[in-house]
Amino acid sequence: MRSLACVVIGVALIAGCKPEAAPSTPTAPVSPPPSSGTTSRVESTPSSENAVRLVSLEVPEMSCPFSCWPKVKETLEGQSGVDSVQLAKQADENAIDNPIVHVQLNGEFNTNLAIQALSKAGFEGSKIVQN
Repeated sequence: MRSLACVVIGVALIAGCKPEAAPSTPTAPVSPPPSSGTTSRVESTPSSENAVRLVSLEVPEMSCPFSCWPKVKETLEGQSGVDSVQLAKQADENAIDNPIVHVQLNGEFNTNLAIQALSKAGFEGSKIVQN
């Protein structure tokens, strides 16, 4: 429920509207993705219970949204610490012109293991990119 309120407030701020009332509980900061193949961990403490970490990966061998993208998504969702995987916005929904995926984390995540899993699935050359 808190994340829905954050989304609504975020959209209102982007649109130039002022929210009438701010949420009574503070929101957790979003940490930037690691710059190298390191292990990331999201601590589960009361103050950061809803903390979200995002990592963006470039998957240059991902060329189609019908077979490649689902395999990349499945491969990354099988990694420890992954909450969800989203494809970056594409100019054409029938083609991959921006081979970036955004991985939302909820715990320990080893980028080296994720990149190795992608390579094993046929997506060599994958790497972390900055947002």
